[in-house]
Amino acid sequence: LNSSQNNSVESDASNIEYMIGKACTLFKEDKFGEAKKLFTTAQNVVGFRPDLAYNIAVCHYMLKNYDDMDKIVDDIISNGAKKNPNLSVGSGSNLPSGVNIKSVGVTHALKQTGLIEAFNLKIAKEYQLKNYT
Repeated sequence: LNSSQNNSVESDASNIEYMIGKACTLFKEDKFGEAKKLFTTAQNVVGFRPDLAYNIAVCHYMLKNYDDMDKIVDDIISNGAKKNPNLSVGSGSNLPSGVNIKSVGVTHALKQTGLIEAFNLKIAKEYQLKNYT
């Protein structure tokens, strides 16, 4: 890259990080709609990232937009399961009797998928809606 292209790339990356930081600040100020817009804009620029998707989903949760939250959480889970079949996401209920899955532990791959956060958010929503069954 020549220096002007390199500066542009650095500027874009810096701008995305600024946007994400600003969105976090807005979230802390209970401005969930504004935070969601910035997180979404950042994701539209960089593509799907589980951490950004999760942040958008949490904004929807705080705004009680549970259908939108569910769609994003399902995307996180689907993406994580496809990219990491070794984690056996969703396979526990279809196992033959006597077959056990070992814990994957807290691996780097698992952390990067956002799966734990996504499942926790699904459970938080069910708790919020008093769906205890």
